[in-house]
Amino acid sequence: MSLEENRQYERAWRDSPEGELFKGEVRNYEFPVQPDGAFWVDDVRPGTYRLQVRADEPVPGGKGTRRTAVAEIQVSVPETSSGQRDEPIDVGSLFPAY
Repeated sequence: MSLEENRQYERAWRDSPEGELFKGEVRNYEFPVQPDGAFWVDDVRPGTYRLQVRADEPVPGGKGTRRTAVAEIQVSVPETSSGQRDEPIDVGSLFPAY
């Protein structure tokens, strides 16, 4: 498929019943990662997620950013009791899937 054909195919799929179901299951969170690799994301529902991490860097000349790295990581967020809902959860060390 050409890039344009692929774009049109994906757009049609996103508007289909299957695409609507998928969009209902997707959660988008943006968060900063600390120099030591730690991060905090508020109000994440329990479940298993595919965490897609990307790194961008400034384009020389100050004309935006470019993607320099992308990784996908499986993350499981456990259920918590009502007394623990505002406590941080340590999901351990995360490593990208290759």
